[in-house]
Amino acid sequence: MDGCERNVLMKKEDQRDLLEFLHGILGCIYLSDLALEPYNTRAKMLLRYLDLTRFPLKELNEAAAYLYRDKQDFTCYEQANAYFSGTR
Repeated sequence: MDGCERNVLMKKEDQRDLLEFLHGILGCIYLSDLALEPYNTRAKMLLRYLDLTRFPLKELNEAAAYLYRDKQDFTCYEQANAYFSGTR
């Protein structure tokens, strides 16, 4: 795990929603940039390392729809972790 990933894991005081959080960490100009490369791939990588329990399941469903173009209805964090870690 490199320094960037450790910083993401430690950033618990940030209360922005998930997509805004990713937007800020990745430094894109517009939130909509998350749908474009290289930000889309980087956002997906970051989701593997985030403590997803910091975000409501509704926001995790929205992130799946926005970043993966895949409608999800996570009912627990285990499902979300499996999905974003690539073990779905």
